[in-house]
Amino acid sequence: MSIHPSEALKLCKRCSQMAPQSHDYCSRCGSRSWVAAPKGVSQAASRSAGYGGQLGIAPWTVGDLARGIGFFTAQALTVFLLFILTTLLIEDANLGLYALVVTFILEGVLLATVWIFAVAKYQISWRALGLWRRPNAGDVILAGSVFLVGIGVQVGYLSILKLIGVDTGRVTPSTFIEEGGVVLVLLSILALAVAPVAEEIFFRGFIFGGAATRYGFMKGALASAALFSIAHIEPLKFLPLFVLGFLLAWIYHKTGALWGSMIAHLLNNALALVVILT
Repeated sequence: MSIHPSEALKLCKRCSQMAPQSHDYCSRCGSRSWVAAPKGVSQAASRSAGYGGQLGIAPWTVGDLARGIGFFTAQALTVFLLFILTTLLIEDANLGLYALVVTFILEGVLLATVWIFAVAKYQISWRALGLWRRPNAGDVILAGSVFLVGIGVQVGYLSILKLIGVDTGRVTPSTFIEEGGVVLVLLSILALAVAPVAEEIFFRGFIFGGAATRYGFMKGALASAALFSIAHIEPLKFLPLFVLGFLLAWIYHKTGALWGSMIAHLLNNALALVVILT
């Protein structure tokens, strides 16, 4: 849709498509539910128009992204400190179970951050963060392709580290198996359901969506990929996680929906889970 920067604009609450005030329904998803475009978003739209993707216009600003990252970091540090204190005070603590509980909490904080700095603040629907349509075959094909590329990157990267004598370490099956069925069930739910949804909404829907609206695909993808890899706190895996994060942003950019990136994320986690437990 071509929009002149001087036109009065509004945003679809369902998919974040921008339209002139005179439009009754959204040409993208058919919704008739609108919210006024925040001040300055029309200029952002004119700069990002034509960068080739299918994204809507994110009304949240770079300031919202910065405050959201700061908010999540503060909450994460608090949770980690409580975790450390708990393990020090309780003898024979089930570290695997406690670590999983902490991770569940942090995934919830990711969603809370998005709600505070995007959904509630701008009165939009969660569907505007890439959930506005149903998944389709194209999402699955792109997800499978990115998953295979990601495997190739990880195998090549780990092979190079092995050749130069770097010990990448490995989580042994006993780390989780010996702690019982509850831990395994929680680990599976976290890896195959919670993480793909919460992390894609935060890193791709919120971070990439907001950055790409203002600065275009490349800068948005690089920023979201860097944050995605840093958040996993695995220095030796920074590069493959960065590449994966970039590819997941590319899927969102191409399809305008998070389903493909969620599926690719799920497949990647499923493979990691199989490696851990075998």
